Amino acid sequence: MSRIRSAALAVALVALATPVGAQTEKPTPAMVHAIGGTWQIDTARSEMQPPALAALLGPGGQRSAAPAPTTDSATAAPAAPSGGRRSGGGGGRGMGSRNPGGGGGNLRVLSTEIRVPRTLVLDVAEGSAVTTDVAGYQTRWTLDGKKRPVAQMEGGVVEYLGEWHGKMLLLEKGIPGGGSVKREFKPMGANELEVKLTVNIGKKLEQKLVYVRAP
Repeated sequence: MSRIRSAALAVALVALATPVGAQTEKPTPAMVHAIGGTWQIDTARSEMQPPALAALLGPGGQRSAAPAPTTDSATAAPAAPSGGRRSGGGGGRGMGSRNPGGGGGNLRVLSTEIRVPRTLVLDVAEGSAVTTDVAGYQTRWTLDGKKRPVAQMEGGVVEYLGEWHGKMLLLEKGIPGGGSVKREFKPMGANELEVKLTVNIGKKLEQKLVYVRAP
């Protein structure tokens, strides 16, 4: 009887030690293909930018150009050819901020994830993804569900998290204690992709976008 109880207790302890919602299933090639590629926004079916979000970004809903990324990380990406864009290494691309702790500085750091690209380029593999923002800079994400901190040139830390949730790809960029931007990429068919943007900077704002695969 004691052996049975011991075995039951061991099973319970293993269950408690397993993170809730941990992703254990690897994406299939079909899942990767369904999200990766070049996409064009469908303005007729995409939500307009929430007024509160447009106000945060400034006139026209667009923030002024964000600073160039740093490549200071544990595993920096190879340098781009002369005249090309630089890409961040390790967990993602860092964005410098003159005021990392303030609301304006936080928004400046996260603005590249908030601005909606008309053309969405996603280079997706089983364990990694590369995104290109509206300014043409690339971010490399590791899809293991772990937050990866990247130190900024002007102080502060930005955390990058990427993971698979079933058939959906989740990418999140945040500042510890200062807000975050989360993007969820969900295939709606062979040639359609829904992107849910959740911004949490003092208040929570959401926007849903629809993209169609470029020919």
